[in-house]
Amino acid sequence: MAQANILLLNGCTSAGKSSLTRALQAQLPDCWLRFGIDDAFSMLPDALHGHRGGFWFDRDGWGDPRLNMGPAGRLALAAYRRAVVAIANTGTRVIVDEVILDGEVRDDWLAVLPHTGVVVCGVHCSLDELCRRELARGDRLLGQARGQFRHVHQGMIYDLEIDTTSASSESCARQVAAFLAGSQPCMALETMRRSRQAG
Repeated sequence: MAQANILLLNGCTSAGKSSLTRALQAQLPDCWLRFGIDDAFSMLPDALHGHRGGFWFDRDGWGDPRLNMGPAGRLALAAYRRAVVAIANTGTRVIVDEVILDGEVRDDWLAVLPHTGVVVCGVHCSLDELCRRELARGDRLLGQARGQFRHVHQGMIYDLEIDTTSASSESCARQVAAFLAGSQPCMALETMRRSRQAG
């Protein structure tokens, strides 16, 4: 495997991606920056939080919170994805904390990410544990994790998958670090691209 400059972590809110990122930054020998979807949201003016021009929540068919994006929100997320690539193009290594909720977002990542140097990692967690963490942390809209659980891994193919349900962040980080240090080919992006072209 060519040296990875981008590690894309995809999983639900409360799946442990932020804790995993911090553990990876502590364990990996090189400097990896963290950049995530929450950073994109935080770039928007406060007036566009909970606003149809930026992003807002309603309820899906199961009654769970569903994230919606307005024009400014979609532009901010598109800019964030391109900023990740721009940072990596400087030679800086980036861990991306992402929640891919639909095919439009997945396809934009496929369009902008380079053809080499990207590892796509699925971060899984049981629904019961997600709901427990969401309640315990107190800074998330309750039910958000359950709503995302139905969508976040749909249509995704991964180079590596980890389960944080009962494993520590440090243990999961060791799995990811071992993969990054190994010689396994990373084919997830190209497989998804070919599937999209064929479909």
